[in-house]
Amino acid sequence: LSTAVTGRELNKEVVKMVKRAYALAPPFVAPLSSAAAAATADEHAMEVHQTVQRVTVAAAARDTRAALVVTAARLDVPGNTDGAVIIAPRATNDLVPSPWLTPIGEYDVEVPMGRTLVTLKVTAQDPRHTRSVHVTVTRASFAVNASLSNLVTHVVPGRRLPTMVPAFSPTVLVYRVNITYDDDAVEVTPTA
Repeated sequence: LSTAVTGRELNKEVVKMVKRAYALAPPFVAPLSSAAAAATADEHAMEVHQTVQRVTVAAAARDTRAALVVTAARLDVPGNTDGAVIIAPRATNDLVPSPWLTPIGEYDVEVPMGRTLVTLKVTAQDPRHTRSVHVTVTRASFAVNASLSNLVTHVVPGRRLPTMVPAFSPTVLVYRVNITYDDDAVEVTPTA
């Protein structure tokens, strides 16, 4: 589930929620063939768009007597000593395929810019047996360069190029353009 702020209305954010599946690399292959079967990989990664604020992980232990704990920890944060945050599951009507038929829970994970490590740890009824799967979610950063590469002005009618003072520079924020009495408007074309 991804959420994106799409605008502001009456001083309140307008948020659009879109459900979209993201692919894990390598793909997760559920070990459902037998009790002794194991997943082919324990480390996975996925990249999400910069507007995604939250991802939903659907997971379940094969055995109803086993405990599944999902945690998330922010990576790439200097001095981060917060540790992992435990995520509470939301029940669904979905089940792991037969013969297991254990309920699948959904876990909402907030993803700040950068990397977030999501750990899914299953502890068997005998607590000496555990298995963890790690998913590193990378949320792309917004571009940090907000400068213009060019700025052109035209007067209407005629598309005459008036003199812009000072000449364009990405570091200059204020310009002056002299127009004549016959000019109806100034058309400004910025280029990012």
